Parts: sequence; structure tokens; C-alpha cells
Amino acid sequence: MKFISTPIVIILVTLLGWGNTGTAVPVLRGTKTTDGPQWRKQNLDLYLDGELVSIKGVTWNGPESDVMSFMGLWRHSMEFYLDRVRELGVNAIRLPFSSEAIFKNRDSIPFQGYVQNDIDCHNKTVIEIIDLFFVKTLRKNMLVVLNLNRLHKDYISDKWWDSEYSIQMFFETWEIMLDRYHTYANLFALDIYEEPHDSAANQGWNKLCADFITKTETKYPNNTWFYFIQGLEWGNSFSNLTQSPIQQKIIYTPHVFDKDFYVLNPKKSALGNLYGEWDTDFGFMIVQNKTVILAKAQSESNIWMNFLANYAMEKNLRNIFLWNLNNDPTFGILYDDWQTFDPNKMNILNSIQPNSSQFFFQNYKIKNS
Repeated sequence: MKFISTPIVIILVTLLGWGNTGTAVPVLRGTKTTDGPQWRKQNLDLYLDGELVSIKGVTWNGPESDVMSFMGLWRHSMEFYLDRVRELGVNAIRLPFSSEAIFKNRDSIPFQGYVQNDIDCHNKTVIEIIDLFFVKTLRKNMLVVLNLNRLHKDYISDKWWDSEYSIQMFFETWEIMLDRYHTYANLFALDIYEEPHDSAANQGWNKLCADFITKTETKYPNNTWFYFIQGLEWGNSFSNLTQSPIQQKIIYTPHVFDKDFYVLNPKKSALGNLYGEWDTDFGFMIVQNKTVILAKAQSESNIWMNFLANYAMEKNLRNIFLWNLNNDPTFGILYDDWQTFDPNKMNILNSIQPNSSQFFFQNYKIKNS
């Protein structure tokens, strides 16, 4: 190992994982005792305490759904999955939740069959299982992104309110989560709402993001997190997005969908069409020096996915949360055995982000707000 003297300790190590090339990557060890991690961004790059970092993330679904716990715990434990993805270089997890699960059912115990192979989760409530997730990811030095994914646990909501869940309940759901987890040093970002996509959402999305950021900054003034803002039209389009407050803390996170992969063919003209489409939807923000992270990609076509990977590499979109930790063939990285990782997806993930930073958060102490 090689030690370098800087304001924080950096240890160069090799991450052993799928597609590893033996490249040394930074290990970031926080040394502050009174403040949290000092994050900042510059264009597409992210820095922790002045050191450039590389993020390779996945989404782990379940708490937002009728499962009300993390997917796959009926096959393996939470520890098993976290350790496996860490071995593959994943250093960040996006955690989706729903208003129904948190606002109404956080003290409910999920069906035990869903958590049968994780003894730590037996007879635990929804919120206690999320507590365990935060404790384990902090101990394993993994970043967490909180994502209000939907209102109802049984289906995706087109906007952040309806006849059952008011806008006020949207804010209260977030408050329940942040009151509980805002002191965790590994809380990296708040993903405000998942894939708004109807006309009312289109009209109110800019205001919602501004109001949420203003309220959150007021209540938690010592926070160290970023805000993830998705586009309209299912998280894809940013052409009508206006400037949000506290721009230095905002990361734009497009969700990219293969709209017509059944007729796609591997011709350069198709590649050119896709590039133009992505430039129109979100790529223009890169030219404007905004920070962009690809947060989701969905396709069954390896051709399409390789086009997206090439686009990401050409645009230097290296920090990513592309896929889910589940067995869905369109956006999951696991096979049906919940143990074997899809080599094609992992190769694409590693081609976009060949390295990922390691973090040490135990030395941080975040001020209570």
C-alpha cells in the first residue's frame, strides 16, 4: 500500500471485481470530528473533502413496493447482497420508498416470507429494516441516496399527490425519513420524486423541486447531501426544467429508456439518432456545465445499451446509477437465482465507470440540526 500525505488520508488500493483491470482507485477516509463529509461538485466531477471521487451505484428496490422490504431477502441476506456488490466495485445504493410504506405503514411488519433468509430482518418493521440498511451501509462505507419513488406501494404514481396523498403528506413523508436519517454521514443525496409524467406534473415540477429544496435546507441547515432532480416524461426530459435554488447542491439525474428497441439495428445512423435524442433530452446540460448522473437505463437490447455506454463515455458521464439490484431483464443486474450477475450489464457498467472510490465514514460526526 502507498500512503500519501494530504488533508485526508488517501490509500491507493485495487478493487477486486468484475472486469477489474488492476487500476488503483482512491480510498477516502474522513478525518473531521465535528462536521460531515464536505461534498462539492464542479461540472461533471464530484469531490469529497477536496478529493475527486468516482461513483458506481445501483438501485435496490423493495421498500417502496408491496414487499415493504428489500427485494431478494427471501433468497439471501442483506449482508450477502451488500458484500457482493461491493466486491464488484459498487459504492452507492439508491433506496426507493413510498409514501404509503413510510407515512402509513412504517411500523408494520412485512410478510415474513419476503425476509425469510435474513434473520436480522425477522419480525422487524418496515422502518426498522431501513434502519438496518443504514447501519450496514455505513459500516461498509457505502453511499445512500434516498428516493421517494411513489405514493402507493402497489403502483407507480404519475405525480407526487393525488386524492389520497396530499402535497403536504409528500413533505411529511420526507420529514419522517430525514428526521431519522439526516445524521448519517453516508447519506449522499435526496432523489426528490420518481419519474413525474403527466400534464399536472409537468406544470408543477419546477415549483415542487424549488419548494422541497428550500424547506429541506431550512429545516436541516447543517446537511451535507446533494439533491437529485429527475426530468419530466418519466424522468427523461429536461428541456423545460428551470433553474432551481442552491444550484451548487443539485445533480440532474436522467432516466433513459429504449423507446423502440424491437426495430433498432446496429447501423451508425441509428447511433446518430440516439445521440441526437439524448442531446435534446439531457445532454445539452453538459454543455451548460451542469452536473449530470445517469440514474437509470432500461432496455432488453445489448445494442442499445452499448450505444448508451458509448454516449456516456464520450460525454464523460462516468458517475452512474444505471440498474437495479433485482432480476428484471430490462433493468436488473441479477439473474433469476438472485446470485449470478448479468455479465453483459456488468461489463457495460464497468466500461462506463471502471473505477470507484472507497469511503471511510466512521470518523465523521454530523451536527444535529
